[in-house]
Amino acid sequence: MLKMTAWVAWAGLCPLVLALAPGCRRNDAAERAQAPAGREQARPRVAKLNLTPGAAAGRNRFQDDALWQRAGAGAEIDLMRLANREGATGLLEGLSVGRSVGLTALAALPHADDGELALDRLCQLLAGDAAEPAAPNLAVLRSLHAIVARPPEPREALAAQGYAGCLPVVERLAKLPSLDPERHDLASSAAGLLLEHRDAARR
Repeated sequence: MLKMTAWVAWAGLCPLVLALAPGCRRNDAAERAQAPAGREQARPRVAKLNLTPGAAAGRNRFQDDALWQRAGAGAEIDLMRLANREGATGLLEGLSVGRSVGLTALAALPHADDGELALDRLCQLLAGDAAEPAAPNLAVLRSLHAIVARPPEPREALAAQGYAGCLPVVERLAKLPSLDPERHDLASSAAGLLLEHRDAARR
């Protein structure tokens, strides 16, 4: 009887021992890979950027800069000078401020020699617009189109990734039935140009 009791006790403990054994533990990575798509953690959404004309909230280095102020009037020569001085990095900093400074940065980006490096950020903004019922921001779309309208050239890997990563976003935009003619034409044309750049980068 004692032997029978001991055998029953061991049978009850056996599953626990097996579960704790290293060979019986499930691999976390494999479990995550087999998890349903709905359980995957969603990517953080890009914060909405205010790109309406007006002064940005808070102090920034651009508001008292004479060249930024002149370029804000839209003169091509001033936009070119601003792009030459700031490059894509400085213009993206201005874009992050939003309002009139951001609009000036968008207008200057196509004149920057390294303007392609801004494609990832511009497409992030457009991707956010594609998820909303409102039309994509026209200034962002114009800036992106003007950048990709430049002839394909050998570029560093980061820029090539920007072309490839932007393509599905812009193709999605071009298929939105609610787009007005100007936005539709810009998105469709930009999609074709991005395809050319992507193919050129693969050669």
